[in-house]
Amino acid sequence: MRKVLIFVFAFLIGILQTQIRVLGVVPDFLVIFFVFLVFKKKYFQGISLIFILISRMFSSAPVVGIVLYWAIMEVIIGIWRRSFIYIHKSASFFLVISLSVYSFIFWRTGYRVDVNYWLNFLKYLSINLLFFIPLYFLIPEIYSNEEKE
Repeated sequence: MRKVLIFVFAFLIGILQTQIRVLGVVPDFLVIFFVFLVFKKKYFQGISLIFILISRMFSSAPVVGIVLYWAIMEVIIGIWRRSFIYIHKSASFFLVISLSVYSFIFWRTGYRVDVNYWLNFLKYLSINLLFFIPLYFLIPEIYSNEEKE
């Protein structure tokens, strides 16, 4: 049931992501939701398949790019989760920042790196953090990678 709810919420967030544009930048709600799921311990191996499907439905990006993007995201989260046993929820901001940087660079590899590139990068990062703030208060105080028995 939990996986079905995650799919439904991811689908709704995918729709929302296609509709909202702030200061000329589209926030990456799927990445924000992904980080939220990691910190709420709702993350499960293969969750990126849901995000690949949602991204494919609402994006004009090539399938190979979407699959590669989320596969690398799975690897990043896998490495990150193995690195910590306990961590404070404030680390969620660092994870949102790092995944936003990854996302921005991954999808904008063909652009010239000039002043507009950096301004768009800062706007994208700021907007992602701004939209993450309400979810921050729903995250438990301590993230534990150990399962409670």
